[in-house]
Amino acid sequence: MKPYFLLSSLLFFLTVQVSALANTSSNTPPGRYCNPRYNFCLIYPETVFTEKHSSSNDDGIVLMSTDRDVILRVAGYYNIMGWSPEEEMQDFQAALQEQFDEKLERITQHATEEGLEATFKAGHITIYCLIIAHGDSFVCLEMRTNLKKKFDPSHAIPMLLEDVKLEHVE
Repeated sequence: MKPYFLLSSLLFFLTVQVSALANTSSNTPPGRYCNPRYNFCLIYPETVFTEKHSSSNDDGIVLMSTDRDVILRVAGYYNIMGWSPEEEMQDFQAALQEQFDEKLERITQHATEEGLEATFKAGHITIYCLIIAHGDSFVCLEMRTNLKKKFDPSHAIPMLLEDVKLEHVE
């Protein structure tokens, strides 16, 4: 009878430990940054983006991974030029072109339900941009990855976008 007791005790212990581990990971809330000035919230994985810097004028936030391989910026700003999201993306690309010289290549660009998104490649760095128009302002989410040439699969833009969400709030 004693071996059965030991076996059942062991199974009970393992079940409790596994469920405790499962609960700690599933109950970990994602990071959330909300900006009432431009009516948006950003949901992001706190396990990836551990370093946070808010802007001094309350227009956004900059997040960085622990290993500094990924940086994410999100900011709202007024559309003082009266541009469309396409024109704003052209301006964003021109700024990138100036920063990266001729190494910049646009990989994709397409409209989404939220706005206009594009992915660029500049040498080993991948840059993702989502521009959303909200009335008289824009919200821009920019993510740069592979800054340290780590080629970490978990830092690939599609993987990161599974856990990064930009929401319009009223």
